[in-house]
Amino acid sequence: MNCLDNSHDHRGHGPYRVTTKGPACPVKFEEPVTAAAVALLIGGMVGLAVIQTVEMVANWLVQSGNTQAALGVLELTQPGVPGLLSIVMFIIGAMGGCLVMLSPTPV
Repeated sequence: MNCLDNSHDHRGHGPYRVTTKGPACPVKFEEPVTAAAVALLIGGMVGLAVIQTVEMVANWLVQSGNTQAALGVLELTQPGVPGLLSIVMFIIGAMGGCLVMLSPTPV
């Protein structure tokens, strides 16, 4: 016997009724501006995660005593397509997402 199976009454409230309708979500993803801001911010956070992972690997190498390998990880003489894509995702995604999210939208 629990509150969800309507097997008993609550004092002064009657039986517990399960409703499927919750409170309305304040963010409406049907709006294209909000969808664009969310997409940009997600891309920015993915780029940030990649960059932070490289820095964490270098930190772990320094802690293990292998400073030359840590310097090799952090050297960006030829980042390649994945490195450039990560940096672009972070910079454009974070800045663009914040600017779009903060821009006034007509109601």
